Amino acid sequence: MHLGIREAARDCRLEIEGRNVRRCASARQRMHRAQRMRSATRVSASFRSRARLAERAKTCGQATFGSMVGGAIDDGTSRAAFCVAPMRNVRASSRFTASSLLALIAFACGLAMLLHCDGTDQASIAGSDGGDAGGDAVDAGDEREGGPVSYDDGGPPPGQLIAVNAAPELFTFRLCLRSERSEFSYGLPPWPYAGAVDGSANLSAIPAGQGAVLPPEIVPSLPLGGGSLILVAYLIDASALAASANPNASCTDLVGPQCPGRPSCLKATDYSVVHSDTWFGSGPTILAVVWCTYPECGFTGPSLKLVWVGNPSMPNVGQIGVKLADVSRAAGSVVAFLDSSDAGAIALDAASNYGAPDKGALVMLPSSPTSPEWESQGIAIELSDGGMHMSLADLQRVSAPASTPSSFFRAGGSFAFVLVGDPAATNRLYVDGGLNPAFDGRALHFVAFRTSP
Repeated sequence: MHLGIREAARDCRLEIEGRNVRRCASARQRMHRAQRMRSATRVSASFRSRARLAERAKTCGQATFGSMVGGAIDDGTSRAAFCVAPMRNVRASSRFTASSLLALIAFACGLAMLLHCDGTDQASIAGSDGGDAGGDAVDAGDEREGGPVSYDDGGPPPGQLIAVNAAPELFTFRLCLRSERSEFSYGLPPWPYAGAVDGSANLSAIPAGQGAVLPPEIVPSLPLGGGSLILVAYLIDASALAASANPNASCTDLVGPQCPGRPSCLKATDYSVVHSDTWFGSGPTILAVVWCTYPECGFTGPSLKLVWVGNPSMPNVGQIGVKLADVSRAAGSVVAFLDSSDAGAIALDAASNYGAPDKGALVMLPSSPTSPEWESQGIAIELSDGGMHMSLADLQRVSAPASTPSSFFRAGGSFAFVLVGDPAATNRLYVDGGLNPAFDGRALHFVAFRTSP
C-alpha cells in the first residue's frame, strides 16, 4: 500500500516538472486513493495492537533518559527503536487514551532532541519504507527521492474555490495556497501558471476586480473522514515576482517554511499572508481578497472572506443557472434583477456564508449567437444611491475578453455572478453610454465564473 502511494507521488512530481499539470491531477487522485486505503488498514491494525502500544508506552515512560539513549530492553532490543516505533501508529488510533498519547508525544520529543532527529520520516508521504505518514502534513523541506507531493490528509476532494481580487487598494497578485495544517503542493509555482486546469487562461495574475476558478491541484483536500480547514493564502506581488531572481520558482522555494533562509525566498515586503474563516469544503465558494480598515478589522490591509454561492443549478434547454454573490464595497441594500428569469428581486447580502439561502435563478439565453439581445439582456442592481445594468455581452467582455457571449454563456452551464468594486471609484465601468475602454476593475461591476460545463 505504501509503495502505491510512493509511485503515485513520483508520477505526480514528474508530471509537474514536465508542466503536464492535467496528468498530474490524475496521478494525485491515484495517490489519494492509495493513501485512504492505507489509512483504513492502519487504523484497523492499530485497534488490534492497543494493548501492546500501551505496554510499550508504560515501559518507556518508567525509564530515565540517561538509560534510554543507547540502552537496551531486557530482551536486548534497542530501546530507541522499541520506544519510537509505537509513535508511528499512535496517530492512526482515534480511541487511544489522551494520557498515553501525551506521554508518548513527550517522550518522543525528548528522545528526538537527544538523538538529533528531525522527524521527517514520520511527516513525509514518500519517506523510508519503514516510516508512516499518518495522514499529517508533509515536510516541504524534504528533498529526498520522491519528495513531498501531497499536502493534505487524504480526505474527500475539496469543493470548488473561486479566487477574486476584491481589494482595490491591493497590488495585482499571484497566489500560493495551503491550509493551516499543510504545506504547498509540491513543485507548483504561484497561480495563475501555464497549463493550470482552471478558468485563468486569460490571466497571468489577478488584478483588482478579477479572478478565476482555482485548479484542483492547489486546493487543499479535506481531512480524512471530512471536516473543515482554515485556508492560508500568500498574495504575492506579481510585479515583484517578475523582477525577482527566481520568477518561475515554486511556492515552497519562494515563501515556504524554510524562508527567509534560502536565496530563492522573496522579501517579506513582496507578499502578504492572510487566513480565511473555516472552510467546510462545499462549493462553489468565493475566496475573496478584501481590504480591511482600522478599527473595523483591528488592522489595515488585505483579508480573506469566504462566500458560499450554492451548488450548481440544473438548467433546462436554452438556459443557464446563475448564482449571485456580493463582495463589493456597496453599502446598504443591494437588490439584483436577472433579465429573462422569473426570480424577481434578489436581495444580496454581502455577509452571506454557509447556511444562507441560494441567491440565483435559471436564465433563458438569447435564441441565437448573433442575436442583439446579448447586448441588452443581463443583470441589474439597485443601490441605496443609484444602480447599474450590465449586459451579458459586457459581462463576458469583462470576465473573459478572448471569448464571445454565446461561447462563454453556453446553454446548460452554471455560473456565479459576483459583484465587486467600489461604487465611489471614479473610473466607472460605463462612460458616455458605452463600456469604458480604460476600465481598471476598481469600480462597481459584476464578474462571471463558470462553475459547471
